[in-house]
Amino acid sequence: MKPMQLLIFGDPRTCVPLMEAYPSTALDLPFKVLVWETSEGEVWVSFYSTDFLSMRHGVEESRFPRVETLIRKALE
Repeated sequence: MKPMQLLIFGDPRTCVPLMEAYPSTALDLPFKVLVWETSEGEVWVSFYSTDFLSMRHGVEESRFPRVETLIRKALE
């Protein structure tokens, strides 16, 4: 198996109210990011975008923190 790391992060002040109002969001909260390496040695970062999560759970996009921004900060 190639190297990979699953990063799990979130803020309970944001995630818990979303899960209470929209129970299905518990499937994707806290946020998960998979960092993995291909057989060619490339490193990829995979995650569900804010747009996708909004559509998947029928939640107004502004209710979700910008996952992309959180990931960029985490990778700095």
